[in-house]
Amino acid sequence: MNLDPVETRLGRPVTDEEAAALCAVKPLLEMAGGRGYGIGWMRENTSSENANWYGFAILTGERITTCYCTTPELAADTIASLLLARLSCPLCGRRIAPEFPEPRRCLWQRLGLRWASSCTDITRATPARKDSAS
Repeated sequence: MNLDPVETRLGRPVTDEEAAALCAVKPLLEMAGGRGYGIGWMRENTSSENANWYGFAILTGERITTCYCTTPELAADTIASLLLARLSCPLCGRRIAPEFPEPRRCLWQRLGLRWASSCTDITRATPARKDSAS
């Protein structure tokens, strides 16, 4: 992802944490079958703190967006959360709950450059075996 426009708007280099959030969206977009995403700002003639950052992801047949974020990192994390909420965990098969635990959902959190499952229950992804012993 080209971070130059974001750096230009911020008036400073992108921090490692901001870059991690911006880059962590791509694998989720691929999992969701998306075609592209971007981060931008809504107000041109204002400071970066008042720029109202937005994010979008282009999926097959639809586009999801988030607006009025205070930072590009928040815009990226919000898009990632919206993508995750549409997916099932490849490890346990349950629907994903991004960031906050929900009943019967697999919790995922961003760990630097990637989003990761916190589930340990991989038995749901494969059928349980029945022992033949009585």
